[in-house]
Amino acid sequence: IHRRIESLVEDGVIVIRAFANSRTIGLPNHVWFELRVALENIAMVAHEMARFKELRWVGIISGSSNILAEGYFTSNAHLHAFVTQRLAQLAGIQQLDTHHVLSLEKFAFDWSSMLHAAEDYMTSPLEATAADDR
Repeated sequence: IHRRIESLVEDGVIVIRAFANSRTIGLPNHVWFELRVALENIAMVAHEMARFKELRWVGIISGSSNILAEGYFTSNAHLHAFVTQRLAQLAGIQQLDTHHVLSLEKFAFDWSSMLHAAEDYMTSPLEATAADDR
């Protein structure tokens, strides 16, 4: 088993990490950022945001917003300074919505379960294929 896990880690298939409870280590403000950015600035803004230490996750998304990011902050003052001093410096941000996580109800990485979740409620493989074709 050890060699198999080592091989999966070396091949980049799995990453082994420990996750702390952010509230217990002094980061009680868990915030999602949803940004609408001018099209010509999306890549630059995402790249710059990925450098910010407060942000754990940054992604370019589809929909009415272009960038979604997750961050952790020591206080509301820290969050305020981040928005007004760090994000405000990035060209092209047209709209910013913040979403404070008040209670984390699920935090899971059960990939096998996610991969097979549709089997619990989809009636046939044909239904899955038809949905993919839409």
